[in-house]
Amino acid sequence: MVQMKYFDRINELRAIDFNVNADTPYDYGQLKSSGIIAKAVTWILDHPYWWMKFLRNWFPVLQFGKIAFVSRNEDVKEILERQDAFSTPFGPDMVDTSGGVEAVLGMQDGPDYRKTKDLLAKAFTAEDINTIVKPLSLDIADNIVKKSQGRLNAVRDLITAVPVRICRDYYGYNIEPHEERDFAEWSIALSTMYFADFFGSEKLRRQSLIAAAKLQRITDRSIVLARSNKDKKNTPLSRLLELQKSEPDTLSDADIRGAMISMVAGFVPTNTMAASHMLDVLLSNPDALSKAIDAALKDDDKELLACLTEAMRFKPLNPGPMRFARNDVVIAEGKKHARRIPAGTTIIASTQSAMMDDRALRNPRRFDPGRPYSAYLLYGHGIHWCIGAQIANTQITQTLKTLFRQQNIRRAPGKAGKLTKWGAFPDRLDVQFDL
Repeated sequence: MVQMKYFDRINELRAIDFNVNADTPYDYGQLKSSGIIAKAVTWILDHPYWWMKFLRNWFPVLQFGKIAFVSRNEDVKEILERQDAFSTPFGPDMVDTSGGVEAVLGMQDGPDYRKTKDLLAKAFTAEDINTIVKPLSLDIADNIVKKSQGRLNAVRDLITAVPVRICRDYYGYNIEPHEERDFAEWSIALSTMYFADFFGSEKLRRQSLIAAAKLQRITDRSIVLARSNKDKKNTPLSRLLELQKSEPDTLSDADIRGAMISMVAGFVPTNTMAASHMLDVLLSNPDALSKAIDAALKDDDKELLACLTEAMRFKPLNPGPMRFARNDVVIAEGKKHARRIPAGTTIIASTQSAMMDDRALRNPRRFDPGRPYSAYLLYGHGIHWCIGAQIANTQITQTLKTLFRQQNIRRAPGKAGKLTKWGAFPDRLDVQFDL
């Protein structure tokens, strides 16, 4: 029987003593998949339109073993809205990597979830987006592009580098220059285990626990330094420490560490993948690229974000978020394609397929940045809509705006100009421009 890692396999892995700590050597190479099966899966995921359309038309709720793949727009939204029936399964992995504290992405709706979400909103305030994140992202990106001399690996040198430095200069992390790439790789390991390790790889889990230990150490170091720095109060980390003074019994250093790690793991890897996919789509579509360049040159962030959002609809982060059926449940009840899903089934609610469903979107295969925001499920749907979406949008928009302002921006020739991945995450896409 085909079955994903929730939850028997996770329990098996959690019972293993991996005997790792922050000093254990980390091997980023272990995240890279190889072999015929890995290549076949990559090809299928990179060419989704034909098979997703087939499923939407003929098998909208496809079940094989203990896995169900749901592909129609209305059914996907139903699953993401029904917290009573479909739970997020990421909790155990997130607890293990944050130092024993529940992370917001893995929590179910309820008082604890809403309290944690409110706490993060007080630390990562809406006012910061325009006053801090926007100018900081643009300044960091501008400096990187200016030093590139007309060519750079846009993924590693720009798209990944900017969010890492945002973690340093805005979040409040103490990251030394020589630690920047390591910091990115550690966060990518966590995200890979959460969202791309479908069947429970022991090798991947070990590397993720090593990465988590290293992130915990750098977070603890940052907490100590932030607490001793009386003048630096304008970071989310320092705000959490201020809140701790009024709630010392309910907000420990471990809670703060867990909150910060969850925000890093949901920011650096996600923005790396999102912006890389956006850039790849736009570079493959001259008309779409022209629209994005025009918006960037006009400094029209709203129009540019619309182009980027539409580009990502064609190549989102993944096929869709996973949910877990703890009890027997019916999907699309009352409809012709209704199906009873047995308890213990992992459901892939394919937001990627849903955003190409012509039952819900007009001409879904046409690039149209004028679509209403309701057409997009890029940040999820319902109660678990991404809490960092606005920060992510702003950071990515300012980063790519810098590239699109360059003269004759284009792919580098040959293999270097094609998007390649290291495991599940983008690793290289060289671009060049005229000086």
